[in-house]
Amino acid sequence: MVKAQQIWTFAVMASLCCCAGLIAGEPAVSHVLGLEGPWRLALDPRRVGVTENWFASDLPAAETIKLPGSLQEQGYGSKPSAKTGWVVDLGAKSANDARFAPYVGSGDGEFKVPGWLTPRRHYVGSAWYQRKVTLPPDWSGQRVILHLERPHWQTEVWVNGKRVGSQDGLAAPHEYDLTEWLIPGEQRITIRIHNGMVVPVGADSHGVTDHTQTAWNGVIGRIFLERRAPGFSFEDVQVYPDVKQRSVKVVARYASTNPSALAGGTLQVQAEAFNGPTGAPPPPISIPLKGLNKEGLLEFEYPLGESAHLWDEFSPVLYRLTLETKGVVEVRREVVFGLREIGTKGTQFTINGRPIFLRGTNDGCIFPKTGYPPTDVESWKRILRICQEHGLNHVRFHSWCPPEAAFQAADELGIYFQVEASVWATFGKGTAVDE
Repeated sequence: MVKAQQIWTFAVMASLCCCAGLIAGEPAVSHVLGLEGPWRLALDPRRVGVTENWFASDLPAAETIKLPGSLQEQGYGSKPSAKTGWVVDLGAKSANDARFAPYVGSGDGEFKVPGWLTPRRHYVGSAWYQRKVTLPPDWSGQRVILHLERPHWQTEVWVNGKRVGSQDGLAAPHEYDLTEWLIPGEQRITIRIHNGMVVPVGADSHGVTDHTQTAWNGVIGRIFLERRAPGFSFEDVQVYPDVKQRSVKVVARYASTNPSALAGGTLQVQAEAFNGPTGAPPPPISIPLKGLNKEGLLEFEYPLGESAHLWDEFSPVLYRLTLETKGVVEVRREVVFGLREIGTKGTQFTINGRPIFLRGTNDGCIFPKTGYPPTDVESWKRILRICQEHGLNHVRFHSWCPPEAAFQAADELGIYFQVEASVWATFGKGTAVDE
């Protein structure tokens, strides 16, 4: 039960993927430089690293950690005990209850918290991650974006000792434009991650609590540098399906350093169905780029044709929409979406005009092997297939939002999600959680 008002968002997965991470499109492989592997690590429980300028030089090389991953799962932090300062509220008192003494031990053995998962290590505070990287020669003069998927959960970034900025968020990836801070040759990237209660979202929110996924520190998803052409780039692309018209509205947010150079160029748009019956693809359309501003929105309708396939749990047909510039700096983005419409009929939800009979389960972010959710599609397909084997078509994510891979898996398998904000707290009181 929630203590107070909870934000609930119910949507078909194809809808959410058209509003979240997938819509930005996957960068081409040649435009990506992976940062997976060993990083230097320095724990900063007293949060003195900024004032002591840890970012200005190399961190001590004695400690290393592998990213993606968390520091707790790799042996860093303190062993849990009856004195551990857990994040959670619900059930926390039981850890110090004398009645549990025979079960939690005297401290000589392995301590176990009665009531929730017990991590092998516990750490709440700041941690510094650092590594060096040399950009490929053809990246010279290009925009370079640092992409961090699922850091937990406030990040601050320095490049070559210069501060880039700070972000916080439990669901959306953290992205930093590093272009201004890059120098020729080797780059030193330093990231400070703080996993304390950055915003008072509630100690029992499954997005931050020790109950299930643990209050881990690190980056558990994709971590890479992306090259973007300075002349023109898509910063974001949204797709809004219209079942009645068998079309989609595309809203693309773009940036250009030289709009006049786009005058002779065009945007080629093409959709094709996959993940089920396909048939002939809808015809492509061409949109002149003349008249675009330095930055703004490009909106247009793309007809899919009368025979367009609808998405639902029984036939999860998806479309891959490709946007590609011609005659200017060549930029290509892909967007995956499903053509579907959520509605109501009396007291029932409907999809494409038919009632949805929701048969679901609750997911409280319970991942005992790692202490955090997986970020790859196959792991989520395994989870969702088990749901389907039990006759379920719906998953509620209680007070947390799953990674992008979960949305993609659900799109392809035909699963409905109810995704909640990573909050277990009161709204409307003028506190930081409102914002």
